[in-house]
Amino acid sequence: MSVVKTVEAIGRSRRSWDDAVQEVLRRAYRTVIGIREIEVVGRTAAVSPRGELEYEMRVLLHFELVDELEPHG
Repeated sequence: MSVVKTVEAIGRSRRSWDDAVQEVLRRAYRTVIGIREIEVVGRTAAVSPRGELEYEMRVLLHFELVDELEPHG
């Protein structure tokens, strides 16, 4: 039997929405073990007065809760 936990995270990038999602994953992999799925639930882009964009992706990370911590690569 497994238990899956879901947390919301927001990634930001000045390059693209895809890069914003990758930023979430890069950061999550440092501290979350067993990510099974990522679900995009929203995306926006902020526009600076000079017309520059900052892309933002709101995602849900689904990961399995473990009984014991194992080494994580």
